Order: sequence, then structure tokens, then C-alpha cells
Amino acid sequence: MGNIATRATDNMIEKQKALQTEMVSLQLKNQIQMQDRMMKKQIALNMALTKERTYWFGGVTGVLYLGLLGSIVRGKRDISKLVAAPTVLITLVTAYQWDLAFGNKINRVKKMADEIENNPDYWISPIPEPIYPANDTSVPDSKKL
Repeated sequence: MGNIATRATDNMIEKQKALQTEMVSLQLKNQIQMQDRMMKKQIALNMALTKERTYWFGGVTGVLYLGLLGSIVRGKRDISKLVAAPTVLITLVTAYQWDLAFGNKINRVKKMADEIENNPDYWISPIPEPIYPANDTSVPDSKKL
């Protein structure tokens, strides 16, 4: 009598463990997908903000240069250094923003970040491995944690 009950209980425990492992695996996969989606949305938002900022900087730079050109056309050939310095600086900032928004600067930055992450010379202590690697769906032993 006890043998049948024990066998049924053991069978239910095994099914419960398998179901729990499957649920943890599914939950982990969903969390990784959600984090990936959120990261992509954040990158898209940052790129859109950079493009919008570039439009504004471009407009301000254009107006600044039109003002300088207008003063030269009027006959004020002596342009103050106080006006020329901000013109050069805003031109450099606009060029940087344009490269970030429309050029390939973001790819260069990603490449540098990957090199820094993978090169142990940059780190005092190495980056620890995640507890749940992306390709491992097994449940870790709670005694080891």
C-alpha cells in the first residue's frame, strides 16, 4: 500500500521539478528578451534625441554664420574674436553631433566598448560571469548560491 503511494508521490515530484525547471527557463528567456527590447528602445530614443539636437545646433550655427556674413557684407570687416571663438566652438559641437547622429560614430564607440570589456588589461578585477548564462537553462543548486 505504501509502495503505490510512494511511487505516485515520486512521479509527481519529478513532474513538478521538470515543470519548475521549464518555468524558470521560460521566465529567464522572457526577462532576457524584455531587457533586450528595453535596451533597443533606449538606444533608439537616444539616437532620436541626438538627431533632434543636431537639427537645433545646425540651425543655430547657420543663423550665426548668416549674422557674420551679414556683418561682413555691411562693411564691418573687423570681426571681433569674441564672436569668432563661439562660432568655431559651435561648429565643432555641431560636427560632433552630426557624426554621432548620422555618421558611424556610434559604431566606433560600440567597438571601443567591446574592446574595453574584453581586454583584461583595462580592469582591476575581471568582470564576473552571470549566474544564469544566456545559453544555460538549468536551475542552479540553491546550496551553491
